[in-house]
Amino acid sequence: MNETPATLYQIADEEIRKCIQAYLTLTKASKGLSNVTPDMVQDERTRAILLAGLGLGGVLLSATEACEECRRRRALPFDLEAGITTGVYVNIRACGIRFLQSVEKLTDGFRRFDPACIQTNPHLLPLLQHLAGVFSKAALRREIGRVSDTAISKPAAERLAQMLQSRVDPSNVNKGEVLQRLESTLEGIVRDLVGRVLLESIVEMALKDRGLPFKGQVSALPGHPAGQQFPVTPGSDTMLENGS
Repeated sequence: MNETPATLYQIADEEIRKCIQAYLTLTKASKGLSNVTPDMVQDERTRAILLAGLGLGGVLLSATEACEECRRRRALPFDLEAGITTGVYVNIRACGIRFLQSVEKLTDGFRRFDPACIQTNPHLLPLLQHLAGVFSKAALRREIGRVSDTAISKPAAERLAQMLQSRVDPSNVNKGEVLQRLESTLEGIVRDLVGRVLLESIVEMALKDRGLPFKGQVSALPGHPAGQQFPVTPGSDTMLENGS
C-alpha cells in the first residue's frame, strides 16, 4: 500500500524541529549569540533564523554580512519566535503551492472532483476546503461530516466532491486567492507548533546544559497569546527570557 504524503502540519512539525536544532547549535557555538562568526552561519537555514530573529526576516545576506548585522544589533533582544517560525512559514507556503498544483492536476484543471481521488489524497484537504470557500475546519465538518487531512471517509469524500463540483467554476479559480485564504490554516499550524514544540525544546536544552531534569512539559506554553514575543538576550546565561 502506498503511503499517504505528509500533511502540511507534519511538514511544518519536521521543519520547526530542524530550525530549533539549528538555533540551539548556533547559540551553543556562539556562546548565546554573543560571538557569531561566518563559519557558524554558512547554512542557509541557520542564517535565515539569525536574520529573522534580528528583525531582518526575508533579507538575503551573506554569512559575513549576517555576522556584521548581528554585531550591530547586539543591544537588541533576539526574537526567538520570529527567528524560528520565519523559516517554517517559508517551507509550508511552498508546500501549499505544490499541494494546489497537485489539486489542479488531479482535478483536470479544477473541472472534475472525484470522490475516490479525494479519499486517497486527504493531505490535500486544506486546499480543497479553501477552494470550496469554506474558511474553517469546523464549518467544513458541519457541511460534510468529520474529516481530517489524514483520513477522509467515503461518504465524506462524496459530499465534498459534490460541494466542490457545485461551487467551483474552473474558469474563475484565482489560485492566488486560494493560497491567501490558506494563510489562516498555516498560521494556526505554526501557532500550535510554537506552543507545543518550540519553547519546550529550548527549555529542555537549557535544563540539560545545567544537568537538571526535564519533565517533558512547560505548563505556560499551551495558552500563550498569539504574537507574543520571546526575546533572548545575546550572551544571556539563561538563553531564554520571557519578556512578558
